[in-house]
Amino acid sequence: MYRILFVDEVTGKPYDGNTLENKPQGGSESTVTRVAEGLVRRGHRVCMAQLGRAERAIVNGVEVTPFTNIEDFVPTHVVCVWSARRLDEISKRWPRARGFLYYQDVPVPNEPFVTDTEALIGNNGTAIVVSAWQREQWINCMRAFGYAGDENRVVHLYNPIPDDLQPDATPVDPDKFIYFSIPDKGLRETLNLFSRFPHYPQLRDVRLYVASPGYREIGFELPTDRVVYLGKLPWKDVIQEVRSSFMVLDCNVRRPETFGLVHAEADAVGTPWIGGDLGANREVRYHPDELMDLSDPDAVIRRIIDWKENGRLQVRGREEFRLSNVLNEWEKLLAEEWEGPNP
Repeated sequence: MYRILFVDEVTGKPYDGNTLENKPQGGSESTVTRVAEGLVRRGHRVCMAQLGRAERAIVNGVEVTPFTNIEDFVPTHVVCVWSARRLDEISKRWPRARGFLYYQDVPVPNEPFVTDTEALIGNNGTAIVVSAWQREQWINCMRAFGYAGDENRVVHLYNPIPDDLQPDATPVDPDKFIYFSIPDKGLRETLNLFSRFPHYPQLRDVRLYVASPGYREIGFELPTDRVVYLGKLPWKDVIQEVRSSFMVLDCNVRRPETFGLVHAEADAVGTPWIGGDLGANREVRYHPDELMDLSDPDAVIRRIIDWKENGRLQVRGREEFRLSNVLNEWEKLLAEEWEGPNP
């Protein structure tokens, strides 16, 4: 049995299994929660220490606590979420605990990246990212700052989708499309493409449903013509909306997905998506036809019409993304021999 401490002093709001079930939540928080609860079910002891949490509790077997109240938890492993700046302090406090940085964003070659990398190297730590594409970006940043030779400090473990997230008997509305990522991952571009639909008889009745993960405001006024704003929804409610949708429309050309949990989850419930060959999309997609050159809107619309007239893609969840398989990879990493912190 391992004792794993997840430390998050970056995310402003506390999160756990209750918030995952009942409140809107981002992909990083959802992943940490699912992994933490999964490790508990496998017999490990897990604590999540978070900035903004007021009191200690146990939620679905996971100990959750304010960041300042972890004196009685002696970890074998410490996973710093989003920032490695505490690794020096952690190594001094628990010198036999192996340190990790768990990072889900696109790495940028800047001062915070150098701080994180120096903390990892100085404490013999490991960076966990969520796709092979993101790992490649991280290594490129390391090389840009002269850290060549430390690539083995970066590993990728996929974001998990629940084992039981499968297609069901929910009726699919052929005129319901959905966008359920954060606004700056392609909402404006998706709306621009959607504005062309009335010019095509096959698409005139299509409505675009927009759901928000809750931690990012849209920032502009949505059109009211055939656009339905679902608001900020808990994960289970968003998934139900995805189930009943004909497809996910995601014209993101600006901010790459380091994994693309919205795509993996949509595939898992049988709802195909169309997006660009950006970030980890190629790595995560179930079917090659889910990727398109988004600079050619006429071609995108032709494919959508083809799906409408001849049947949409048949998709499903990828087995390597299933929680049970992701947990296997976590346990392999936790079980690796570690030489201890650098002297």
